[in-house]
Amino acid sequence: HATKEEMRLMSEKAMDMGRKTVFTIQEIADSMKFLGMAGFSPKDIVGTIDAVTALGAATDTAIGGKGGAADMMTNMMTAFGMAADQSMRAANIMSKATVSANLTVTDLHEALKYAASDFTTLGLSFEEASAAIMMLGNAGIHGSMAGTALGNMLRKLSIAMTEFGTKRQVKGLEQFGITASDVVDEFGNMKSLVQVVDTLFKKIGGGNVKALAAIQAITGIRGARGLIPLIREVRMGKSFGEY
Repeated sequence: HATKEEMRLMSEKAMDMGRKTVFTIQEIADSMKFLGMAGFSPKDIVGTIDAVTALGAATDTAIGGKGGAADMMTNMMTAFGMAADQSMRAANIMSKATVSANLTVTDLHEALKYAASDFTTLGLSFEEASAAIMMLGNAGIHGSMAGTALGNMLRKLSIAMTEFGTKRQVKGLEQFGITASDVVDEFGNMKSLVQVVDTLFKKIGGGNVKALAAIQAITGIRGARGLIPLIREVRMGKSFGEY
């Protein structure tokens, strides 16, 4: 529970933000409540509310309530293991994804819900996850469909690189000379998604019947829905750095 002093500081911050931003004091207070529900301390709430209002203003999203900017941002910070002092980083990533691609912040949040655990397990960053979702968004694949596609792609690709890979996957890899070293580093971790997609593009090339069959053999039909748009974006001269 917050002390009287902490309550005073939060109240003063809410009033200050109510004067400085497009949001009312009540909206600020409501978003603070959601930050508290997410486990943020009073001190962290005061330090994080600036990021919440920045995200809400940049994406034209309500900041309080279920599905508001505070709720979605803290969900993603928790999913990617980000501390409260990284709130502005989270807000900037989510804002950029929304304003720079065919996505809403809700689309991004929904996609990340389905794929965050796969990205974090493999040590891939919030930035990489968001960039991949932006690429899929520009291909018309949004929300849970994008998250499911990317999650399946990462899981199947990981399995294919180990002794647990199926005969079908091994054959698909052999078709284009793709080896574990193309995807996994010397420590057994997945390389950055930028490296992996770029390498797969170079190995698979422009795409044809065999390429489609091989990709589906390696990543499954759902996973291919994630990988193919990423490879296509690279083929068109796009890079993760642009996202």
